[in-house]
Amino acid sequence: MSHFNTIGHASECDDAPQMSMADYHASQAIGASTAKLALKSMQLFDDARRGIYVQADRPHFQIGTLVHMMVLEPEKFARLVTTLGPINPATGKMYGRDTAKFAAWQAENPDKIVVEEWIFLMLARMPPEVKALLKGTVREQSFFTTLGGLQVKCRNDALSPGLILDLKTCVDIDRIDRDIARNSYWFTAAWYRAVMKAATGKGHRHKLIFVEKSAPYRWRIVNLDVSYVMHGDAHVASVLDKIARAAFSGDWSDGAPVEFEASMPAWLDPEDNDDGDDE
Repeated sequence: MSHFNTIGHASECDDAPQMSMADYHASQAIGASTAKLALKSMQLFDDARRGIYVQADRPHFQIGTLVHMMVLEPEKFARLVTTLGPINPATGKMYGRDTAKFAAWQAENPDKIVVEEWIFLMLARMPPEVKALLKGTVREQSFFTTLGGLQVKCRNDALSPGLILDLKTCVDIDRIDRDIARNSYWFTAAWYRAVMKAATGKGHRHKLIFVEKSAPYRWRIVNLDVSYVMHGDAHVASVLDKIARAAFSGDWSDGAPVEFEASMPAWLDPEDNDDGDDE
């Protein structure tokens, strides 16, 4: 029996009904982003579940949202996004974003998003390999099911038969290995695979598509190797078990000792500092 209620409809096939992002987020089913918080702290997971913890909408998140809209929802992007805000007749250029004129224009055009020209260069540099992957995919589709007795969900960026595509932005394409580790994208991939398997009865591969947020706006397609797949699968199973146990007991504490002893790391010990200059 689940300890969480959910809004929405479970799907058992790849033609799940479309759902708005607002309705998806309104569901109390556990999604990848919330589940990932349990990797750090069960208390943090519970805070997010109860609405106490809300992640700040930082500028890099806003860019990510724009890129998702541009690539995955081009019609919506064309309707809402513009490169021209209010024009200052004295200069022929757009008023600054921190001016009263711009604020007044934005109040009259609350749905409009003013962007810089570079975002279109990013799209123009999408390689044919990425275009081929995205062609014919179903975008922003929501799936609901149960795992380990818990109501869970996922919302795929793009889906084709047997394949989940996950679009990410990054600062430097040459450092995406660090992004995968630091942002636990391996866990997200495993979560999507597990939810889709339970929801559809079918196994799905998972590919990450990265694009740089700054020049030269390079793109990469990333397949996680078997070590990452096994690591992710194990952690998804562990997180589901911890959540179910905590929900049953009502104890969301981290369980780690409050007090511990810290040892000086080897790199800080001058006795162990070997410069490699000995001859």
